[in-house]
Amino acid sequence: DPADVTLVMHGTVDRLYRLIEIAEVWSGPISMAVYAPMQDASFFDDAIDGLRLCWATLRKSVSFHLVHHVNSPANVTQLGSFVYLSCKDIIRRLRLVRPNAGRSQYPHNLLRNVGRSGALTNFVLHIDADLAPSRSLRGKFKELLKLHNLESGIAARLPVFELRQFQNPVRTKQELAEAIKERNAIPFLQETCVPCHRPTDYDRWLQSLKSDSNDSEMSYKVDYVKEWTPFFITSKHSPLYDDRFVAFGHDVLANICELQANGYEFHVLTHEFLIHNGYRTKSRMTEFERTRRDDRATFYDKFLQELRKIDYKHSKQNT
Repeated sequence: DPADVTLVMHGTVDRLYRLIEIAEVWSGPISMAVYAPMQDASFFDDAIDGLRLCWATLRKSVSFHLVHHVNSPANVTQLGSFVYLSCKDIIRRLRLVRPNAGRSQYPHNLLRNVGRSGALTNFVLHIDADLAPSRSLRGKFKELLKLHNLESGIAARLPVFELRQFQNPVRTKQELAEAIKERNAIPFLQETCVPCHRPTDYDRWLQSLKSDSNDSEMSYKVDYVKEWTPFFITSKHSPLYDDRFVAFGHDVLANICELQANGYEFHVLTHEFLIHNGYRTKSRMTEFERTRRDDRATFYDKFLQELRKIDYKHSKQNT
């Protein structure tokens, strides 16, 4: 059905197990691009067979796309073991695998674009494999499409929350409200990068947990802010991600700049959300994350330098 939304994901082979949970919750089309150079490609190809044998939802709804670097060609000579495993053993193998792919050369934006190319619906939601959608997100968005004539120039932003590790899964707004009340859930990157999601206006969104809003209040408009890196639903034909941007954080910022320069409006969905399993703490921050937190001016200046270096066509509108 073109009047639907495809969940577009990307990751390395150690994230394939996440599909089992996410596909059950999403219950709709998913397109996943996997970076699997060298022997990882064999594992990836083999794992697809096992996943499709054990989980009908994956067999029916998920399309897979292999990506590898030109200097690290795919090796698919070692195949065949997953079809002999039990479903329980398949999960175990997927959780234990360690990818050969180096994170330093991980082509985030190329993977996002490859994943989108596999979408057959009019709308797409790009997420990282570590996130999971609320159970009613897809259905509610389809209702929204019927009630309102959403234009292609709209980006429907989703609030994201971190769930304390080893807690029961949060799939509904009621479960989220309870988790927040018990201090088992917090806004995404609250400890490591507050500006990254501040424009979402979490205080306003959290007020909706205390009331039953009608359909006319399904979203609210927010302004573009230069450091914002949201997750959102948008038209499949919205600007693609620029794969020339590879530095941490710059990859997503470039796309947000592109949308803003093209006149897109950002609306936050009032009733739906994404969940990240586990808190993002300061003690586990990468060097890039620390630089972004501690020296925001330098981080953004480097981003602007990168824009100018590649003669990015919208750099002047977004500085």
